[in-house]
This record gives sequence, structure tokens and C-alpha cells, in this order.
Amino acid sequence: MSGQADPLLDAVDRLTRPRSSWVLQANEAGIQCRSEVKHDPLLQQLREAVVGGIGSHAGSSAGHERLPFDAGALKLYSEIEDALTVMFVELVQEPVYLELERTARQWYLAYSNKVRAGQVPDSDVADTLNQLERWAHQIEGKFDPPQKLELTVAVRETVMKPKTRRRVDKETGESWRETVLDDHGQPIMVPKVDRNNKPIVRIVRRQPATCPRCGENFAFDPSTGDKILALVVEYREEGQSTIDHGSGFCRSCEHIWKAGTGMRELAWAIEQEEEALNALGDGR
Repeated sequence: MSGQADPLLDAVDRLTRPRSSWVLQANEAGIQCRSEVKHDPLLQQLREAVVGGIGSHAGSSAGHERLPFDAGALKLYSEIEDALTVMFVELVQEPVYLELERTARQWYLAYSNKVRAGQVPDSDVADTLNQLERWAHQIEGKFDPPQKLELTVAVRETVMKPKTRRRVDKETGESWRETVLDDHGQPIMVPKVDRNNKPIVRIVRRQPATCPRCGENFAFDPSTGDKILALVVEYREEGQSTIDHGSGFCRSCEHIWKAGTGMRELAWAIEQEEEALNALGDGR
């Protein structure tokens, strides 16, 4: 791993460290300003939701009423706790700490040492990183649901028009254009071109993009069982952040493409799919 960037540490920090974000707020005069909002560690937010703790689940410093017991939070917290317990005990060969956040950070220290020593395959590191990011993604989605943009590919076709030819009356000199017909009396169709003589194309429909990891186009909503598109971009409007700061997510295999390099990787895969789709004239 690079000494300048440690995605594993970033993922563990998301789960175990407080963080801040910036939001746009308007005062009484309608003037917008950026305000800092402090967030508790994600694991702490999840634990407090289980026991109905006092505090903002968005991490705000303002107090809130005690929340009722959250069965969904308990299920997710138990899954994370059980998995981290196995990961820690198998690696460190010691009992876990009382606080889950400390267990996670001590696990990271031992695991990152093995990674730096070349004792962990790259594929295992990638799988572990994706697991940590999935946990953070699930917790954030519970307390601060993101905006979602479903990803599709465009099926295009060339705009066609009847072929015409210019005819001239030899006696009067009058000219007109007539449609050229084939042997069956049907108009011969040719591509319509722009002023640069390039064929004009149009989007005739959109269809679900394919996940480059699992190959699925659809997933099923765990709450309703409804069939939904697999690939989405998720983003939150924090301060000046826009969809450019979002992340890609497959709702079938739960793989995450983080903002930056990950999103460029996903965008390239979708562009390649769209090019291949339209090179064939029609994809599926």
C-alpha cells in the first residue's frame, strides 16, 4: 500500500472516527452560507439507534429525543460485530475489546502490518476494503439516505429520410424533387445528415446498464421485493458537493465505486457497454 494513501484506514476511519460535513443554509434574509455539521462515528450512531440513545443520528451536535428500539439497526450492528469479532480473533488471537470501534482499529493495525509485509493477497485486500465500505454505506444509507440516480445505456439509431432526386422539365425549365422508389414502389431510405455531412443519430430508448462486476442489470428491493435497476450513482448535497462527488453502487452484488478513480472506472465500463451495444445496431 502507498504511504500517501491508505484506503483501508480511510474505510476504518469512516466507521470509527467523528467527521464533519458542510451544508448550505439560508438565513432570514435569504442569504446562503455554509455551516459545519459534526457527525458521531458511524458505529456509534448505529449502536445508539439500537438502544435508543440520545443524540442526532445525522451526527448533529443538537440534542434530540430518545429514539425507540430499532430492530433494523440491531440486525446490522450484530452482523458487523460478529464479522469484526471473527476477523480480529483470527488475526490477533486475542479477545475483542468492549468497544467495537477499538476492536476495528486494533484489527486494522494488525492487518495493515501483514499487508505491508506482503502476507495478504491483493484480492483479499480488495474484498476486505469493499466489505468495510459496504458497512459504512449501509449505516450512512440508514441515517442519511443519499439521492440516487439509476444508470442506463442509450440505444441509438440513425435518423433516416426518403431519398430524393432533382428533376427538371426540359420544356419549361421548372425543377422539383421527387422521392426515389425501389422496385416495389416503396421509398428508398437514406441517412439524414447534418451541415457537416455526418449522419444524425437519436436515442430511441434507454435500458439498464450492466454491472461490470457481477454482470447483472437488475436487483430486487429487499424491502418490497420489487425489481429495480442494479447500478446507481448515490450522492448527497453537502455544501458545494454535487453528483461529481458521488459513488457508484450495485444493488445486486453491493460493490462500491468511490468518487474519483472508482467513478471513472465505472463510467468507462458503461461507455464501453454503450459503444458495443450500438455497434451491433441493438444490444439485447
